[in-house]
Amino acid sequence: MSDATFFASANGRKRERPLNKHRMSDSFELKEYCDGNKSDLLAFIEKNPASPAATDLAGFFLDKIIPSCGRVYDLFLENQRVAAAFLIDGVENASNSAELFIVGLTASSRSLSIVEHLVSTAETTIRASRRRLLEIADFALIPGLNSLLTRRGYRLSYEMIIMDRTEAKLWPAPKSSLPTGWRWVPLTEELQRPYYEATKKAFRQVKGSNITDFESFCERNRDARYTIELLLTDKDLVAAFAKVSPDLEHPENGEIISIGRDPDCRGMGLGEHILARALELLKLRGFDKYTLSVNAENETALSLYKHFGFSVRESTPVLGLELRKTDPA
Repeated sequence: MSDATFFASANGRKRERPLNKHRMSDSFELKEYCDGNKSDLLAFIEKNPASPAATDLAGFFLDKIIPSCGRVYDLFLENQRVAAAFLIDGVENASNSAELFIVGLTASSRSLSIVEHLVSTAETTIRASRRRLLEIADFALIPGLNSLLTRRGYRLSYEMIIMDRTEAKLWPAPKSSLPTGWRWVPLTEELQRPYYEATKKAFRQVKGSNITDFESFCERNRDARYTIELLLTDKDLVAAFAKVSPDLEHPENGEIISIGRDPDCRGMGLGEHILARALELLKLRGFDKYTLSVNAENETALSLYKHFGFSVRESTPVLGLELRKTDPA
């Protein structure tokens, strides 16, 4: 999971949420999720993953994302759990959208109708909110879902590309040197706020990038899986950042979670320095294969990654339904 999907803050505080219990029909029922249900829910997802990454992502979402940024749809049919999904609707992003992740689904003749209940419920939730779009990824992994979403009016919102670097040769060195006094430093507690503000500034207008509250941002950064460094200027301002970790789906590979720079530093050739530093951090941790995700519309980044030896592994289209024509004032 890349921070291209979850970065950093809407209002800086956790929101009060209505209960998830919701009667959907005579047969289907959404039950309230609480921490006491976590082990049972994770066991269901592990046994019935809706996608290859669902099992690995579920625990991370429940621990790091759902408490402040989303809600759980825990769906039962005749008192048997049949599906699980996460609606991430507490984040700030360029398109004012929420995203539905279907993570668990039993294989049956009713699977598509089960999913349609989840989608319909999410649409109802978003229509009653201040969000403009509902977006759904990984729809191609569920047979028939693509056609179902198209019939409901969903259209392509954006496409994420996953790229890998497996070649053994060293990546190219940056063509220019950093300005005098600029240096890479590890993230400290004192630098969390400047890092947060730099992340918001860098990704606020990037499709597929979401901004959580500051508390959640800091909590995620404290996870021991991550290595984070900031590029400070001679005035100790954050000009750029690099965040890496083991790949959640393939732990033997290193993943570049996020790299970015202050938009005011555009044109300085920092992209090569930031990408090289991220790869160096992963190499120091023993990785020799690397992966990252990038929006398909970001042609500058795609060109840079290919120059550094990355190649496209796969692409993930994200479909969206416009539920509000204009953003609320």
